[in-house]
Amino acid sequence: MQIFQNFSLLNHNTFKIQVKTDFFIAIDSIDDYQHIFSENMLINKKKLFLGAGSNVLFTQNFAGYVIQSSENAIKIINEDNKFIWIECDSGLNWHHFVKFCVDNNFYGIENLAMIPGSIGAAPVQNIGAYGIEQSALFDSLIAFDFEKGTFVKLDKSQCDFGYRYSILKSHNMQNHFVVKVTYKLNKQFNPNLKYKELANYFAKNTSISAQNVFDAVCKIRKKKLPNPEILPNAGSFFKNPIIDEKKFLKISHLLPPNSYFKLDDGNYKISAANLIEYAGWKGYHYNNCGVYEKHSLILVNYNSSQGKELLNLAEKIINTISEKFNIEIEPEVVII
Repeated sequence: MQIFQNFSLLNHNTFKIQVKTDFFIAIDSIDDYQHIFSENMLINKKKLFLGAGSNVLFTQNFAGYVIQSSENAIKIINEDNKFIWIECDSGLNWHHFVKFCVDNNFYGIENLAMIPGSIGAAPVQNIGAYGIEQSALFDSLIAFDFEKGTFVKLDKSQCDFGYRYSILKSHNMQNHFVVKVTYKLNKQFNPNLKYKELANYFAKNTSISAQNVFDAVCKIRKKKLPNPEILPNAGSFFKNPIIDEKKFLKISHLLPPNSYFKLDDGNYKISAANLIEYAGWKGYHYNNCGVYEKHSLILVNYNSSQGKELLNLAEKIINTISEKFNIEIEPEVVII
């Protein structure tokens, strides 16, 4: 474990916002959690549990402790004829985990290639893309409760997964740091091509492998999403709003064509990207930041923008969508 004071977070957030934290704790051992607790380091202190910083927007310095794990081991802990259970340390890069699974013929997670971030953040946010969420493969996690000084195991049912949500986002779990996550992968490949872009990509293919799907997802993402190392961003900035049928019928005449679909529960998911583009924000420049020209859900930092500039832009977009479509869109990115 290493502790740094007055520490820059420039290289710990993909928006590349220059802010500092009073203290930064870098965890590199399972024993560090108990040590931090026994030393009363975090009592009555403001704290932030940070993954790869790929889903956060800093608008100011952080007056407290930022905690991040660098542990990144992968371990097969169980298997039978159909499934294999893989335990990962929370500091492991998510894409590296997906690639490991594809390389070793463990199936089901290939659609989630190239999502930036760490394993520990994946269940917190319940990340998803191209027709699947991580909850579909999730088995359990181990978290450390910094309030009680104990390790806690949560299975899938206890995590209360929803769209970009888990119980770990609730107030009661704010002291829990994800230490390890276990995923249950298939030994038999069954391609998931529900997502329109993937279905179109493989329309003429009669034989498809997990590697093919992995490569296709990487190709599609590279084509329309900016590399944060080149153009700082945090991926999709806004969540797709979900509204009930009563609300949908009231506002459907305002919505752009093909900007919604009905869910199994009768509610409607609206494409925030379509709304933002239709409202004229796609490619818009605002001071040192803007909306990416190839994808309207992506806010980008063009030239050392301050976090408040990006937040101001986001608020302008939110207000426009509310006024034009009578729909409230919310940030997917955590605002600090």
